Parts: sequence; structure tokens; C-alpha cells
Amino acid sequence: MSLPPIVERELRVAFRKRQPVKRRLVLAGSAAGATVFFIVLGAIGGPSTRALHWILFVYGLLIALKALQLSASLFSEERRNQTLELLFLTGMTAPQLFVTKLIGGLLITSSDLMAIMPFLSIPFLAGGLSLELFLATLVTLPTLLLFVVGVGVFASVICAEDGTAMLTGAVIIAVLCFLTPIPYNLGLTLTGRAPFSPFWLCLSPAYAPWMVGRSFGSTFPVNFWPAIGFTLAWTVVSLVTAAAVLSRNWRNDPAQNVRFWRRNWQLWVHGSEQWRLALRNRLLGHSPFRWRVEQDRHPTVLAWIIVGGSVSLWTLGWLAWREAWLTTINLFAVATVVVIALYWLELQSVAQQMARERRDGTLELLLTTPMTPTEIVDALLVAPANQLRVPRCAALAFFVAMMIAGFFVRPWNAAAIATYLMVWLILCWVVLARPRNTLVGIIWVALISGRAGFALYRTHYRGYSWLIAMSFNFYNVAVNFRKPSIQFPKGTALEVISVAFVGAIFAVVAFVTRETPELLNTLRTQMHSIAQEPVPDPDDPRFRKWKDIKQPFPAAD
Repeated sequence: MSLPPIVERELRVAFRKRQPVKRRLVLAGSAAGATVFFIVLGAIGGPSTRALHWILFVYGLLIALKALQLSASLFSEERRNQTLELLFLTGMTAPQLFVTKLIGGLLITSSDLMAIMPFLSIPFLAGGLSLELFLATLVTLPTLLLFVVGVGVFASVICAEDGTAMLTGAVIIAVLCFLTPIPYNLGLTLTGRAPFSPFWLCLSPAYAPWMVGRSFGSTFPVNFWPAIGFTLAWTVVSLVTAAAVLSRNWRNDPAQNVRFWRRNWQLWVHGSEQWRLALRNRLLGHSPFRWRVEQDRHPTVLAWIIVGGSVSLWTLGWLAWREAWLTTINLFAVATVVVIALYWLELQSVAQQMARERRDGTLELLLTTPMTPTEIVDALLVAPANQLRVPRCAALAFFVAMMIAGFFVRPWNAAAIATYLMVWLILCWVVLARPRNTLVGIIWVALISGRAGFALYRTHYRGYSWLIAMSFNFYNVAVNFRKPSIQFPKGTALEVISVAFVGAIFAVVAFVTRETPELLNTLRTQMHSIAQEPVPDPDDPRFRKWKDIKQPFPAAD
């Protein structure tokens, strides 16, 4: 049977780079090992087959989520390799290209899941699973895989770099899975009763896997099939939107009439002519690369969306739950989310700028001018501060307003007030502080790899344990939201000492990071030579040998 050329090309590339046979053998071997292990334990009176079902189901979920890595690079990889234009020059239309790329991606991503599907029948055949739960498992995993692929394809279409596309897809999945249940769970936590029907939870793509993971309890849930339907609906929306965006990008007519609202949106996103003229007069003469960076208003727009969205959601929560919404834990949690979002936005904008200049060959061209590497590095370190200055000040004003509101929600003593003010002082300082050393590391990794997402990963992957611990603490806070035992601060001397100690650590870190690191000097001296080298392929084996990012990239064999 002959396959369309694009599908055959995707399969050939996957066979050459991803080693699918070896991957499937590893996955199937792992599932077989877990199956034998639990069967032996069950024979001697250990865990039941439900435990085996749960392990295999979680394994399938991880495989389905792993599909984001491939689907997020379906179209962004073509852009990076500059082959997307060549495909359109063959006479292929946008729908044909989209459908064939999607089929190729689905065939590749589904092969891993198919390797463990036969083992899911063992708990059912052993008599430990009901038929309804077995069928629900067989439906949930492919549905989730389709959803992840759909979101990944959408992110791949709207992003020009695979790392950024993967990050965007992960954010979209997290928002759809966890943001939709928040109003229901918050109302249940704050007031002790659900604000509306549990059917609302069906909007979350994570609801059906959550029900299967709980093994349904005693009865088959009536909301399971609606949850599957909504997940498929999200998939269709993602794919249709991605197809429309891809088609529009290649059929966009600059001479067509632009609607009033779209014209105003473009003026806000890209800046008016007066704003661009003022920026050119202010920066072009003495810092041309900084002028080039600050022309991109996307970080500023995203920062305003973060701050404005946080203020709007917090206000809606207050209007919905009034006194129950105003707790110190809630105020601290909202401020922490804003701080983390602005922190990652600044890192991503710097990584994206450096990776784009390196990948497109613009950096090498700029270094042939009188512009020096020092000017480029200094501009990348200074420009984001100016782009995000006003949104950060707005976030600071929001923090101050929440801090003042916190004084009216509960009784206070002197120790509690001191602890409360110190926590807010730390949050206000962090929202204005700049991670200079981290930015230097991200610029260095993005310069070598030409990938923004990889630069973020290599500079932060060791901190994932801290992120997991923080998420676990937030979960405990949410579960015990209304319990007086976790009202923080309680006003004890231990709290004052602990918060003061944390503040001292922040002060020490702030002082140390003001010193110029050695990596900054290395970056300035080696930028010119690195820019003259070709950008390494993402599958280059030298990335595995590059353990310490502060060291130069390993030489080619």
C-alpha cells in the first residue's frame, strides 16, 4: 500500500532519529516486567490486579503526554529547516499539507501507546476489573493522545521554534486541564458546597483520566462519556484552528481591509508609528541592538495580559465569594503566581530573541558591523527590564492593594503583623528583581543551541524538585483552605524567625548576583566565534556530552 509522500517522509525521519523499534521494545518490556511482578505478588497474597491496572494506566498517560514533544515540532521544525516554503512550492495546498503531516504525526505517536495496549487486558482477563472500567481505559488513553497531538499541532503552527511550541502546548494543556475545574473546586472549598453542577468538570480533559485512575469507585460515573466528548471537542477545536491559522498565514493579503478592532489590536501589539519613532530616536544612536530588541512588544503585551488577567480573576473570585475569598493564604498564592509568571516571561523573551538571531544567521551578520558582542549581551540584559517595567509596577500596585485588604480579614497581633509585612516585602522585591545570572546562562545556551525551549530547560531542569515541592504545598493549602489551623501567619515567634531567615537568604542571593559571573566574560569573548559555526542539530549527540552548561560546547568528532 502506497502512502502519501509527506506521511512516508515523516515515518522515514522517525525511523532514522527516534529508533521506534527499540522504543517499542523498551516500552513493551517495561509493561511486561510490571505485569509479571504484580502477578507474582498477587499469587502470594500481595496487591490485586487493580494495582497493576493503575500502574499500566499511569504508564499510558505518560506515553500520551510524551506525544507533545513530537507533535509540537511537526510544523515548527519545517520552519526551522526552511522547508515549509519548499513544500508549498510543489503545488501542495495548506489543507493537504496539514492533513498529511497530522496523519504522519499520529502514526508515529500512537505506535508507543500501542506497544502497551495488549497488557491493559491482563487485569481484566484476570478478573480484577469490570468490563466498564476496561472499556473506559481503552477509550481514555487514545482520546488523551489525540488531545495532546491536537494541542501540539496548534502550538506548532503558531510558533516558529520547536522549544517554544512545546512550552506553549504544555501551557495550553495545563490551562485546559486545571483552570476549568478551579471555579467548581474553589466554591466547594470556600463555602463547603458546589457552586454549580458537577457536569462543569467535564470541560477538563483531565476529568476522564482522573475518574479512570480512581477506578470509578462503586458505580460507573454518568459524566464519563460527556467528559470524553468534551475532550474530543477540544481536540477538534485545536485542529480546526491550527488548519485555519496555517491556511491564513499562506493566503494573507497585505492589501485587504483590516477591521477596526484588529487594527487597534495590531497597534497595541506592534506599537504605533509615533511610539516606534520615539524609540528609534531614543536608542538607535547609542544602542542599536537594544532598539532592535525593544521593537518587539510581545513580552510587554504578555506581561499586561498576566497582570490584567490576575487582577480580573481575583476580582471575580471576590465578587463570587466575598469574605470567604479574602484569606491571607489566597493573597499570597495569587501574588506568587504573578511573580512566577513574570519571571518565566522575562527568561523566555531573552531566550527567544537570542535563539532567533542565532538560528536565522542574523547574529553573524550583525557581528560583521561595528557592533560588538558586549553591546549585544548588555542589550539583552537591559532591554527586558525596560519592556516589563510598567507591568511590574502595576503588579506591585496590585500587591500593595492585596496587602492592605489583608489587614481587614482577620484579627492581628504584633508578631503576625511583622511576619505578614515581611512576606509581602519579599514578594514585592521579587516581582521587581531581575535574575541577571540566570539570564546570562540562558543567553549562553540559546547562543550555542539556537533553541529557546532547550535553553530554559538546561538552566532550570535541576529545579524541578523544588517546583514539585511547591506544587505539593499549594495542594495542601488548597485542601485546608478554610481550616483555622493553617491561618498564616498565626503570630508566633517561630514564624517571625523563619520568615526573617528566608528574607535574609533572599538578600544574600541578591547581593551575590550583583557580581559579574565568569560566564558573562566567556559569553562576550566567544560569541563571535560561536556565531560563525553552524547551529547544531537538535539530535546532535554532543548535547548529551554537554553536562556543565558553563563549559564550552564539545567539539565535533
